[in-house]
Amino acid sequence: ITDPVLPLTARTQNLAIPAQGNSRSMDFARALRAASDSDGDYANALLDYFRQQQFFYKLNPKALGQNRIDDFLFNTREGFCEHYASSFAFLMRAVGIPARVVVGYQGAEYNRYDDYLMVHQYNAHAWNEVWLEGRGWVRFDPTGAVSPLRVEVGAEQALANDPSFLQDSLFSMSRFRNTSWINNLRLRLDSIEYEWSQRVVNFNEQEQLEFFRKYFDNSSQLKMLLVLLIAILIAVSALAFSVIKFRPKSTYHSVQRLYLDVCKELDKKGLPRKNGEGPVDYCNRISQLRPSLAQSMHEITRLYLKLSYSQSLIDGQQALALKQLELAKQDFKNCLVLVKINYV
Repeated sequence: ITDPVLPLTARTQNLAIPAQGNSRSMDFARALRAASDSDGDYANALLDYFRQQQFFYKLNPKALGQNRIDDFLFNTREGFCEHYASSFAFLMRAVGIPARVVVGYQGAEYNRYDDYLMVHQYNAHAWNEVWLEGRGWVRFDPTGAVSPLRVEVGAEQALANDPSFLQDSLFSMSRFRNTSWINNLRLRLDSIEYEWSQRVVNFNEQEQLEFFRKYFDNSSQLKMLLVLLIAILIAVSALAFSVIKFRPKSTYHSVQRLYLDVCKELDKKGLPRKNGEGPVDYCNRISQLRPSLAQSMHEITRLYLKLSYSQSLIDGQQALALKQLELAKQDFKNCLVLVKINYV
């Protein structure tokens, strides 16, 4: 028994109904309660009313008017579980019997690939709990009185022939469960998502502790730290290797290296580049001091400036200009040899 004694606040909350409206339903409830021996008999009489009258379980019922309970009970008489549960609760409260609507899920689908149950949105369901003296909260399901299949086998089978079932999910794979290979694919995909949620998304602190107890229960803390350190080193090494191995070659760095090699060679010959001296000024000074190097210096400087500062070169043009710079550097070295011979 749950809540054998109902507190005043809970009783007041579960007896609340609108002060006005739905007068026909109020009169119906009072008359039926007067004809019943007890609150429990009255609840069963309401179930019999739903069962015996022409009520229909539908997912797309007609819209209700301002007096929703009256309109549903005596006019449209069609709806889904929320309609039946809310009207049942109203009829109970109308005669002073505490009642509430309970919302949850009823039914599920078994996934054989990972041994778990799949609860879909269409498994959502609403029913009632009524507080009866000496019994506490007792469950009643008026939807089951109207559509027993909805409760016994679930919404999917009960609404299999209803065109409105899954009409808002045109691309849901559940619509093709009768096609074997699509249904198998659907179950496998859901199984993968389930494994991801269990092993990655929900891998919280408790799951981590369970993992270490399982694999390192008899191991020392030092061994565990060593394993973690090795794993970290492997991960960092793999990352560093990928960065070093796959870092793209920079044309800019190659150009700088070639030009600095020329500057070093000139420095060895007693012709160092002055602080703050630009490539053009350096080229002009070297050309005046060593006329035999003028032609190669001008070519090297031209190509160096072109590759370093031009924004319009495409990849093919860059490669060609870099090759020309390498040839100009080789010609420069040949000139240096001649200079050495001439000045020895």
